[in-house]
Amino acid sequence: KRSAKASRKRRAPREEKVEVRKSAGVKKSTAAEDDQGEDADILQFEDSFDDDLESEETEEAIDGVEAAEEDGGGGAGGGPQTERRVYRPGVDTIGDNEELIHDASAYDMLHKVHVEWPALSFDFLRDPIQGSRNVFPMTAYCVIGSQAQISSKNSVTVMKMSQLHKTKRRRRKNQLREEEDEAGESSDEDSDEDKKKEDPLLESYKIKHDGAINRIRSMPQQPNIVATWSETGRVNIFDVEPAISALDRGSRMPHPDAQKPTAVKPFFVFSAHKSEGFAMDWSPLQQGRMVTGAMNRTLLSWTQREDGRFSVDPDTFRGHTDSIEDLQWSPTETDVFASCSADRSIRFWDVRVGKKSALTLSKAHEMDVNVISWNRIDSHLLVSGGDEGGLKVWDLRSVKDGESLPAAFFGYHRKPVTSVEWHPTLSSMLAASSEDHSVSLWDLSVERDPEEEAALGEVLPGAEDLPPQLLFLHMGQKNIKEVHWHRQLPSVLMSTAEDGLNIFRAADIW
Repeated sequence: KRSAKASRKRRAPREEKVEVRKSAGVKKSTAAEDDQGEDADILQFEDSFDDDLESEETEEAIDGVEAAEEDGGGGAGGGPQTERRVYRPGVDTIGDNEELIHDASAYDMLHKVHVEWPALSFDFLRDPIQGSRNVFPMTAYCVIGSQAQISSKNSVTVMKMSQLHKTKRRRRKNQLREEEDEAGESSDEDSDEDKKKEDPLLESYKIKHDGAINRIRSMPQQPNIVATWSETGRVNIFDVEPAISALDRGSRMPHPDAQKPTAVKPFFVFSAHKSEGFAMDWSPLQQGRMVTGAMNRTLLSWTQREDGRFSVDPDTFRGHTDSIEDLQWSPTETDVFASCSADRSIRFWDVRVGKKSALTLSKAHEMDVNVISWNRIDSHLLVSGGDEGGLKVWDLRSVKDGESLPAAFFGYHRKPVTSVEWHPTLSSMLAASSEDHSVSLWDLSVERDPEEEAALGEVLPGAEDLPPQLLFLHMGQKNIKEVHWHRQLPSVLMSTAEDGLNIFRAADIW
């Protein structure tokens, strides 16, 4: 019973393939098309609002035009205005004659990718372009794990997204069209060519995988080493360097002895858990060190040998009484990690002192504890998300063995929290996803200031009920499973859901 319950909770429905809706042009390097084969029509970018994209050179001028329009006030032709109010998931309902309208001004960037099969898990890859990059257009690398209806159709997809421009507002596009018509200088041929230069570019290689992928993680120190948790109960280790190299190479001819990217197979397969699982984390401090946890409560430690292969300690860490849901290594202590479980507890382990937990929060949540994240900057903070929808922040300097009170609690989400992650450079900010089809961004340093709110003017109906720490709410996806910050693109996030991937950056939070 437990196995079936956990599988339903963490997996997206498999009844049918995700439909591919209207998409922007997709370009691929010529040399890649032959190796990608059937992948060519599987991954597509969508411009769901039919907006053009903007360069930073024109942004300031266009902002001035839009501000002038707003100062003029009134609707088109002086007609009635549509009521604007904040939609609160789980509280508000949508009437027969109502629809949710996306506020484009809330995003610096928003791009959508449709996939053949839903992806339960993904991970960004640290790419060869070093340093923090805040200039548009942006480039991001990632690996995604499929959840296909037919087991033999599953794959690890290594993907490169480039030419990720800022997304322009619909009104700006109409303004530019009017200016072009007045000048009489627009040309369909020229505009089509310009648009192709600004279309987001997606390139990918698909590697066959045995069974649906419950979780996928890239080693921080060696991004080409990728681990997967399979529904078959196996943990697989891949070296996806051939795919990464092919994406970097583009149209250049490969070396004659280079391995075909799609021919990659796992070089290490581990099945001693004897059960499927979801929990997996690489150490950020020690290369090749990993922990994995399964639904049968087994929790094992991995180390990488000098020959590149892996050794797994067969002696499990003991303490949890139900499925292990998530794992996190300490960002400062090489031998310390944390785990959370469907037994409602969070446990902390020190591998130097044996297989029993060093500290336990026995009733961390009212229901299953689904996910945890350890703050990489303020290492005394850990956040957890539960099946009841709650987010709890724990100050490890004050928690005691047994029952402790969290430093902060947010009960905003009305359905299970499926993913949570601290911002990589802003210690007070975190992101969470939920089965209520939303991604929420939080800043713990924010406090409500009635005087400041009054000075800002009218508050949209519904907003007064939101927690002041809730900065941003991203919606429009179905059954969101994971959200991650990109560590090299400031405040850029990507979320995966039943209907594909969204990569975006909220305005004014980076």
